[in-house]
Amino acid sequence: MKKLLYIFSLALLVTSCVKDITIDLPPYQPKIVVEGKIEPGYPPFVLLSNSLDLFASTSVADLENNFITDAQVFVNNGVDTVQLILICTDSIPAQYQPIVAELLGYSPSELQNVNICAYSTFDPNWFGVVGTTYNLEIFHNGEVFRSTTDLLFPVPLDSAYFAERPSLPGFGYMQAELTDPAGSGDAYRWETKRLNHYSDGSPKDPVLLAPFNSSFDDQFFDGLQFSWYYDNPGSYRDSTVEDSKKGFYQIGDTVVIKWSKVNHDVYQFLRYADAQIANGGSPFASPVNVPSNVDNGALGVWAGYSPIYDTVICE
Repeated sequence: MKKLLYIFSLALLVTSCVKDITIDLPPYQPKIVVEGKIEPGYPPFVLLSNSLDLFASTSVADLENNFITDAQVFVNNGVDTVQLILICTDSIPAQYQPIVAELLGYSPSELQNVNICAYSTFDPNWFGVVGTTYNLEIFHNGEVFRSTTDLLFPVPLDSAYFAERPSLPGFGYMQAELTDPAGSGDAYRWETKRLNHYSDGSPKDPVLLAPFNSSFDDQFFDGLQFSWYYDNPGSYRDSTVEDSKKGFYQIGDTVVIKWSKVNHDVYQFLRYADAQIANGGSPFASPVNVPSNVDNGALGVWAGYSPIYDTVICE
């Protein structure tokens, strides 16, 4: 009887502590989202959209209609200024489709199934040049948004090679070594793409892929030699790879490495964006505010990437 009274008292105590809480959220105010980049040998590329309400339902049509197509976008290199033109993927000339596909992160075949509008130029005089600072200026709805990025001089890897895992013969990671310049506060990004094809002729990795935590700075190894390894991001979406072997490269893979030097503010954006993606909307994860290097309250980034490419044959 005493036990029943204890359980009843405990239940009464717990239920008496329950209280409905209603939070009045302020009206949602969309912000401009900037996804801009420039690389050596490629034109400046700026994708503009509006942020979406986290608590509102979203359809494919909402996403397709969310691009901003009525802005004026300018890029300055310290000497001249160019106004970027609006380019939509359903109307670009065939000779420029591979360039636009690379900038968007799509394969040329995938590009035929989407219609995305962004701002760029086909003038080769405005293709990126290492050692140049590029200023971005966006005019939209009576507001001005500005940012600056640099195409820094790249730092080559000392070496990159396939490191086979002893417990899983034939499979391993991509290992790399770097001698970091001292005192310059460097930051980097790592991306890879397998050049191999499936039996039907389709590429295993149509585009370059970045693994988790693909960006880092030299805070802990400034001026030192540093080594690290990365897994194979393409294997996680590869249905032909067994679960126990996902994350690994395998003997026979030919891998292109894109190793880019970036500004520190670009690294900060990429780092926190990775963390946001890793959280996956979990209510138990720490909230992450992704920093932007675009002023006036805009979201996103204007990023200069200065890459060096290496090719590794896994053997």
